[in-house]
Amino acid sequence: MINSNTNLYCIIGHPVFHSKSPLIHNKWFETYGINGSYLAFDLGENPNFEKITDFFRMFNIPGANITIPYKTKVIDFLDEIDETAGHIGSVNTIKNVNGKLTGYNTDYYGVLKTLEINNIKNNIKTLIIGAGGATNAVVYALKKYGIGDISITNRTMSTAETLALKFDISVKPFNFNDNLTSGYDLVINTTPIEFNEILPCFNKNTIYFDLKYYKGKIPTDKYIDGKLMLLYQAEESFKIWTDIKPDIDFVKDLII
Repeated sequence: MINSNTNLYCIIGHPVFHSKSPLIHNKWFETYGINGSYLAFDLGENPNFEKITDFFRMFNIPGANITIPYKTKVIDFLDEIDETAGHIGSVNTIKNVNGKLTGYNTDYYGVLKTLEINNIKNNIKTLIIGAGGATNAVVYALKKYGIGDISITNRTMSTAETLALKFDISVKPFNFNDNLTSGYDLVINTTPIEFNEILPCFNKNTIYFDLKYYKGKIPTDKYIDGKLMLLYQAEESFKIWTDIKPDIDFVKDLII
């Protein structure tokens, strides 16, 4: 029951209408007897991050998630970021302790667990499509998993080149009319666009991993959606906020 002592948690982004995070975290609050409520706020394309972070401090928001397109933009308005988030250069989780806002990245953990659970080998050739805020965490997770042969492509090649330089990975020119994924064992889509709208064809031996969990499947049996990533990044965020490692089994059915 919401009352005067209820702590407000939230996710901010644009768009957020599809977000399952409120379902997940509110279920965990209920399960573990935490007086909290988790909401989703669409703040448009270019919000005022100084005012947003001041709001977090003023109203003592204990924790927040950050989604596209804010994951890199919000960093300059935080008091501190943890070491992993610093290496990644992207934040998807904020913890507020007495007005001090610290940024974390749990996206990488979601990617890492997805690779582990799907038994992905690490001696493979990988292509990342997209260069947004989530891409940083994907590259970090791939390297932590032991995958060394990583390339990146993006419609805006300068953005891909910046990330390639940061993480010491290769750049592949983007060509929609080409079989872009030929020769790759794993292709990861970090964009908000569906695979079907990016690729003209799919290879039967390639694994396709889409970070999104709310889009339709593609014409291949080797397809991984973003549901596991969502669950495990949420698990880590919840643990950061509450010091409780939640049971994912309580919320799996909520995102089917």
